Amino acid sequence: MLLEAQKQGTLNKDSRIVCLPLFLSMGDISDLANLESRRDLYHSLYGEFDHTSIVKQAFVQLQKIEKTSAPIRIWYSNEPDELCGMLFISWMLRDWNVNICTIQCSRSIALPGHTTLYKNSTNLSLEDVPIFLSFSQELEQPLAAHFANLWECLAKKNSELRVTENGAVRSVSIDYFDKLILKSILQQPFQVSHLVADIMKQPLWNMNDFILFSRLRAMLEEGQLRLIERRKSFPFYILQLQ
Repeated sequence: MLLEAQKQGTLNKDSRIVCLPLFLSMGDISDLANLESRRDLYHSLYGEFDHTSIVKQAFVQLQKIEKTSAPIRIWYSNEPDELCGMLFISWMLRDWNVNICTIQCSRSIALPGHTTLYKNSTNLSLEDVPIFLSFSQELEQPLAAHFANLWECLAKKNSELRVTENGAVRSVSIDYFDKLILKSILQQPFQVSHLVADIMKQPLWNMNDFILFSRLRAMLEEGQLRLIERRKSFPFYILQLQ
């Protein structure tokens, strides 16, 4: 459900579920009122697809909900994109006269016969929603103000990359994961997508895959990796350590 909503900006045109696919773990966040500052990042993520328009539509939908004075529930996780998104929304709603609740989706849920690990909100299905509603917590003003202040600090620092450690967001340099990436590469040639998939499976990895693709491309351009075979698109390239 939430994965489909993330793709579309809203679950459907009449829905009160709004997803803001901002990808705030990366790129310029100094002025989100001007989404043009994010256009280059969205182009690198989506190519010619106009993702900026999707985000603008989601903002419009959120403003429509605000006018109804209906309570707003923020679904988020410990993954950097979602945690940054929650901080930003807390800042964005700081002057709105609405009740706000949050639901943290990074948790293990014991179900009959098994335990399911949910890493982010996009893992949720419609059947999971009633379970997670029981974790809803009212965002009281002091905590909301704290979250808004954290966002202002992140925006002021405006690093190229943001990560989460122990449930908190840190601003780091764009090459922060390079050592992990290089450590994961064996001496023999590898296909880019296979290496990315292997790293994504690591238990502590909580970033999106785009940072891996972008860093591998940068390493190739910088000469740390060499091209063995060029294929139809970068994920299928065969590379090797120099």
